[in-house]
Amino acid sequence: MKKKSKPTLHDCVYMAMSQGNWWTPHELRQFILNKFNKACSESGLTASMRDFRKPDYREKYQLPNGEVLEKKRNYNNSSGWKYKLIIKNEV
Repeated sequence: MKKKSKPTLHDCVYMAMSQGNWWTPHELRQFILNKFNKACSESGLTASMRDFRKPDYREKYQLPNGEVLEKKRNYNNSSGWKYKLIIKNEV
């Protein structure tokens, strides 16, 4: 029987963000820890999100051409940001 491999951080970030919700790095970190039992840093998460712009990750996760991340100011915390993954070309 083939051993099932654990999801990578990129996989966890993609699975969480593919629902189209806005996330702060802190919220995403907590979600990944609770759902996938995978600890990570907020800087590691944002690096994984930036990697979705690279051709290899676009192909792996079937992401559209152009920008794949939206970013907006988190007004609940003026020093923070929220991110959303764009998974389809919007017409």
